[in-house]
Amino acid sequence: MANFNFKKCELSDLSTLRKISIETFTNTYQAENTEDNFKKHITKTFSTSQLTKELLNSDTAFYLLYSEPGYRESRKPLIGYLKLNEGNAQTEKMQEHCYEVERIYLTEESQKKGFGRILIKKSIEVAKAKNKKELWLGVWDKNTAAIEFYKKMGFEEFGTHNFKLGDEDQVDLMMKMQIE
Repeated sequence: MANFNFKKCELSDLSTLRKISIETFTNTYQAENTEDNFKKHITKTFSTSQLTKELLNSDTAFYLLYSEPGYRESRKPLIGYLKLNEGNAQTEKMQEHCYEVERIYLTEESQKKGFGRILIKKSIEVAKAKNKKELWLGVWDKNTAAIEFYKKMGFEEFGTHNFKLGDEDQVDLMMKMQIE
């Protein structure tokens, strides 16, 4: 495993966050959705104004994951990111002890190398520091690889919610993990 480090994302990192958000979401979901709906989603969700609003929200935190110089398998040092939510920033109303992993993404070249596990561990670390007892997330019900990964990490399904991609309603499985 290569060396890595996290950087808590700040407003000065907006263009970097926007770039990796669009790149990783596109690589993960573009082929499975219509061009029109996909473009609508990208334009709305990853706009400069929307990401600025999220970065300024004290109940939301973004973390950028960088590989250390010399990691031969990566052409770019930025390899992934997290978006974590608590309180009213969560995409579903949850109890106070819950902490949401809204986004967890890696570049294509960084997948299946253990970095997903590192992102989950970071999520747990941040949640514990905030005295949260449960980590939860939503994952598209058609993303079987991600669902299997989350199950291996200890998440269990507990419901569903709708996810709007452009004009299309999609279904996310809601999964949770106790972190006490």
